[in-house]
Amino acid sequence: MIRRLSLLLLEVVAGLTAGMVILAIAGAWWLSSGPVTLTFLTPYIEEALAPRDGTVTLEIDETVIMWAGWDRAVDVRVNDVRLLDADRRVIATMPQVSLGFSLRAMLRGLIAPTYAELLRPRLFLVRAADGRLTVGLERDLEDTGDETSRGGISLPGLIAELLSEPDDTRPLGYLRRIAIVDADLTVEDRTLGRIWRVPRADIALMRNATGISADGTLYLELEGRRSRIEGSAIYRSETRLIEGTVNFIDIDPALFLAAPRLPLARRIADMHLKLTGKLDVAMSVDGVVQRLGFDMASARGSFRGDVSFDGDGVAAAVEFESLRWPTLAAVFPVLAGYVRTDLPVAGSVSLLGTTDGRVQSIDFDLTGGAGQIEMPALYARPVAVAGLRLRGVATDDFTRIGISEAVLDLPQGAVVAQISATRIGAQWSLRFDGKASDIEIDALPEYWPEGVAVDGREWLLANVRDGRIETASLSLIARFTNGGRAHFEVESLHGGIRVDGASIDYFNPMSKVTGVSADMTFTGDRFDIAIGGGQLRDLSVDTGSVVITKLDTDDPEIAIDLTIRGSLQTALSVLNEPPLGFLGRLGLDPAAITGRAATRMVLEFPLSKTLEVEQIAIAAGATLRDIALKEGPLGLALLDGVLELQVTGLGIAADGSMTLNGVPVTLDWQEKFSSDAAFQRRVTVGGLAGNAARQALKMPQWSFLDGDIGAELIYTKSFDGSAEIVVAADLVAAALDFPQIHWRKPPGRPATLNMFVAVPAAGPPVIEELRLDAGDMRANARIEPTLDLTGLRVVEFRVLEFAGNLLQGRVVVARDGGLDISLTGAKADITPFIGRESEVDARASGVSTPVRLRAHIEEVIFGDGRSLRDVKASLAGDEQDWRTLKIDADVGGGVRLAVSYGPAGDGAALRITTGNAGNALRTLGWTDRIQGGRLLVTATQPAPDAPMTGKFSLRRFKARDAPALARVLQILSLTGIFNALSQSGLDFVTLDGDFRYFGGALEIKNTRAIGSSIGVTTEGVIFIGNETARLKGTVIPAYTINRILGSIPILGQILTGGKNEGVFAANYALRGRLENPVVSVNPLSVLAPGFLRRFLDGDAKPLPKVDTQPTGP
Repeated sequence: MIRRLSLLLLEVVAGLTAGMVILAIAGAWWLSSGPVTLTFLTPYIEEALAPRDGTVTLEIDETVIMWAGWDRAVDVRVNDVRLLDADRRVIATMPQVSLGFSLRAMLRGLIAPTYAELLRPRLFLVRAADGRLTVGLERDLEDTGDETSRGGISLPGLIAELLSEPDDTRPLGYLRRIAIVDADLTVEDRTLGRIWRVPRADIALMRNATGISADGTLYLELEGRRSRIEGSAIYRSETRLIEGTVNFIDIDPALFLAAPRLPLARRIADMHLKLTGKLDVAMSVDGVVQRLGFDMASARGSFRGDVSFDGDGVAAAVEFESLRWPTLAAVFPVLAGYVRTDLPVAGSVSLLGTTDGRVQSIDFDLTGGAGQIEMPALYARPVAVAGLRLRGVATDDFTRIGISEAVLDLPQGAVVAQISATRIGAQWSLRFDGKASDIEIDALPEYWPEGVAVDGREWLLANVRDGRIETASLSLIARFTNGGRAHFEVESLHGGIRVDGASIDYFNPMSKVTGVSADMTFTGDRFDIAIGGGQLRDLSVDTGSVVITKLDTDDPEIAIDLTIRGSLQTALSVLNEPPLGFLGRLGLDPAAITGRAATRMVLEFPLSKTLEVEQIAIAAGATLRDIALKEGPLGLALLDGVLELQVTGLGIAADGSMTLNGVPVTLDWQEKFSSDAAFQRRVTVGGLAGNAARQALKMPQWSFLDGDIGAELIYTKSFDGSAEIVVAADLVAAALDFPQIHWRKPPGRPATLNMFVAVPAAGPPVIEELRLDAGDMRANARIEPTLDLTGLRVVEFRVLEFAGNLLQGRVVVARDGGLDISLTGAKADITPFIGRESEVDARASGVSTPVRLRAHIEEVIFGDGRSLRDVKASLAGDEQDWRTLKIDADVGGGVRLAVSYGPAGDGAALRITTGNAGNALRTLGWTDRIQGGRLLVTATQPAPDAPMTGKFSLRRFKARDAPALARVLQILSLTGIFNALSQSGLDFVTLDGDFRYFGGALEIKNTRAIGSSIGVTTEGVIFIGNETARLKGTVIPAYTINRILGSIPILGQILTGGKNEGVFAANYALRGRLENPVVSVNPLSVLAPGFLRRFLDGDAKPLPKVDTQPTGP
C-alpha cells in the first residue's frame, strides 16, 4: 500500500517537474526573443523602492522582464528611474536598474526586491569634513548635514536599510544584494580637498548573517592613465565597523593625500611613490577611520603595518624591507638632520601620536645594508659601513630620542652603542655609550668624530699607527645644535681602547714603539695609554704609559712612561736621539758601548708645535749590566759594569761597579744640564788598588808606596769649564817609606791621604790641598804643576810634621828650571842626615838642577839634645853640591854661629865664625871635647874641582878628654897634664893652623895649640869619612918655661929649635881611628935641643901633597 502510494507521488512530482521544465523552456524561448513589458508592476516597484517617510518619491518610466542568461534566467529591469524631492524636483536619475523580487513577499501581497543592480549609473561618494560618508547620484551635494535632502544617502542609513528585518512597511528589508555595474563614480574628500574620477566602477553589496559584505573593482584615472583598484569590505553588525581591503598597482599616494591634515601622510604624499599592494581599513559607519593596515611595495622598498586611531590619537606599527634611508628620513625628517645615508633599510617602527602630526613616541628597530652614512653633527665626511642596526624610541615629538642598541658593521669591525638625546629648542643634549671591536687603527680617523676630544684625537691619529683595535668604548655627554659640528660641545667624556700590534710615535723624531699591546682610556681632559708590551727598535717594552692631560685647555700636556729591556747600546742610542742627545753632551759614542739594560724612561712636555728642548722634562732610570767599553775613562778598558742610571731633565746620575783594566772599582756619576746647578759633572770612583792594580790603572809608580790603598776620587766640573778633584785614600794596609827623611810607615798602621785639586778652565790643575795623616807624620801641602803637566811648578807645605819636625815651606820651580825653596818652622830634626855626606857626594852626575834654599827655623836638632836655635839659612847650589851657603844660628846663650860660603872670583870662599866654638862643635856633632872659644875659619877654593885651602883660629878654649892627646901624654908620662885633660880639661889660649880640604881629606899644617901648661903642634891628614887620621907633631910640656927659654937671643933658638918649639919637647906620630889611635913618641927627642929634634924626627919639611886614602893604624 505504502509502496504504491510512494510510486504515485513520484509520478506526480515527475509530471509536475516535466511540466515546469516545459514551461521554463517555453518561457525562456519567449523572453529570449526580446524584453517583455510589465507595466502593471511599475507602481508596485515605485512604492517598494521609495522611502516610507515621503521625503523622496520614485518614478519609473518602464518596467520590463528579459532573458539574462542561464546563470540568472530572467531579469526584471526598470528604465529611466528618477528620484524626486518633496517639491517634485529631480534629485537623481539612473538609466537602468535590474531587480530581483522576493517570492515570499509576493505571497503576502508585497513587492519587495531581493537584489538590485544599478547599471551604468553616475554616482558620487562624498566624505564630509566631519568624516561622514554619503553616496549620491548628483554632483551638487552640499555639506549641510542632510545629504538625503539633495539625493544623498548616508552610509549609516544605507547600512541600516540593508540590515533591517523584512516586514510590510520595509520592502527593502528583503534586499540581500546591491550591485553597481559600470558606474561613473566621482569621489570627493572634503577633509583632504580632493576629487577623483572613476570612469568605471563595479561594486556589489551583499547581506549575510553577520552583516554586510562588499567587493568591487574601480578603474581610476590618474595622471592620464587608468589604474585598477580592487577591494572588498565587511560590515559586522556586532562591532558596527566597516572592515575593508583595497588592492592596487602603481598608485601614487600623493594623488590621494594632497594637502592632508596628518603631517605623516603629507610627507608620504610629497615622496610621490608608486605603490603596489593592499590597504586594510577599519572604520565606523559614520566615516571615522579606526584602523588602517597596509602591505605595499615600491621601487624604494616595501613596507607593511597597521595604523589605529582613537579620537585624536594615532598608533602605528610599520615593518619595511629594502627601504632606502632617504625614504625613511622623508617620512621622519628629524632623522635627516642628523643622519644622511643611502643605505637599504629594513625593520619596524611603532608610533604613538596625534592626528595633528604630533609624535608622542616612536619605537624603532632598523637594520641596514652596506653603504655610507653622513652625520654632519659628528663627521665632516661620510662613514663607510657594511651594515647597521638601530633599536630605540623617540618621544615627545622627537625631542627625546633613546637608542638602546645601535650596531654599525664596518668594513672592518663593528660598533655597538646606546644613545640618548634630548632637545630643547635647537639645542640637543646627547649621551652616547658605545663599544667597537676589530678595527684597523689606520681607519680610526674615519670613525673618531673630529669634534670629540680634539687634542687627544689629533695626538692619537698623528702618533698611533698600524695594528688593530681589539675593543673600544666611549661614553659621551655633549651639547650640539641641529646639524652643526662647529657647535658641538663636550661636557663629559670617557672611554677606552685596547689595541694590538700598534706603533706609537711617542716623541717625534725619536724611535717609535712598535708591536704595541695597549689599553687606552680617555676623558674630556685626559688621555691615558697603558702599554702592556711592544718593541723599541730591538728593545723589549715590558710596560709603559702615555698620559695626555689638560685636554680641556689650550695647553695640553703629555707624560710618557716606558719600561724597556735589552741592548745597552740601543738604550743609550735612544737617549742620544734628538732632541735629547744626552750622550752627545757627554762625548760618548753609544756604538762603542755594549751590555744589557733594563730602563724606565719618563718624558713630560706640552703638546706644542713650537716645542723647545728646555720644555721637555725627562726622567729615566736604568739598571745596566755587562757594560763593556774598549776605551773607557783615561783610555782604560771598562768591563763587567753594573750601574743604576737615573736621567732627568736636570741631569744624569749613575752608580755601580765595574772593572777598569781588570781592577774592580765603584762609580758614582752625576751630570747636570742646567747652568743654575752647583756643578756640571761629578764623578766619584772608588776601589782598592794594590801595586799591580795601580800599574794596570796606569797610575804613577811611586817608590815610597807599597801595598794596597783604598781610595775614592771625586771629580767635579763646573759650567765655566773649571773643575775640582777630591781624593780620599786609606793607607792603613800600605807601607810608606821616605828614606830621604828617615821616615817609614809599616802596613797596619792607620794613615789617610786627602787631596783637593782645582782645575781651572784654562791652565794646569792645582793641588790646592794635599793632606797626609799617618800618626807621627802629618803633612798639608799645595802643589802647582807645570802647564804641560809634566812637572811641578810650586809645592807649598802648610804643615810638615814628622819625627819631631814641624815645618812649613814652599818650593817654586824658577824660570831657569831651578828650585826656589823657603822653609820656616818651629823645629827641624836633622839627626838622620848627619854623617851622610858621602851619599850626597856620591850622587850621580848629569844635568844639575839649581837649588836655592832660604830657611828660618826656630830650632834645628842635631840629636842627643843638641840643637841650634833661631837658625837662618840661605843656600844655593845644585843636585851635587851647594855653591852658596849662609847660616846664622844661636848656639846658646845668645852666641851666634855664622857660616858663609859663596863665589869669590873664579872660585869660592868660606868663612865660619862663632863666639862659642864648643857649643857649635858639640851641636854640630863634630866634638864635645872643646869648651868655649872664639872660632874663625877662612878658606878659598880657586876652582870647583880644586882643593879648598884656608886658615883657622880658635881663641881661649878648653880641651878635655881628647883621646889622641891623652895617649901622647900617657906615653910621655905627663901625669898631671893627663889628669887635667881627663878631668877639668886643659886651657888653651890659641889654636891656629892652615888646612887644605879635598875629596873628603882634611890636611892640616902649621897647626899649634898654645896653653899655659902645654903646647902642641900638629900636621897631617884627617879622613872625614871614616874618622881616621895620620898626624905627627910636637908636644911641649911646661910651655910657659920653654917659651921663656926660647926667648933668649941665639941660645933660645938653638935650644928650642925655633918658633913654636921648646927646650923640653917630644915628637909624636898618630895613626888610625881618632877615638883609639896608635901613637908613637921618640923618647930621645925630649932631651935633644930643638935643632936636633928635627933631625931625630926625620921629617923637617911639610907634606908635599895630601893622600886622600887612609893608611890605617
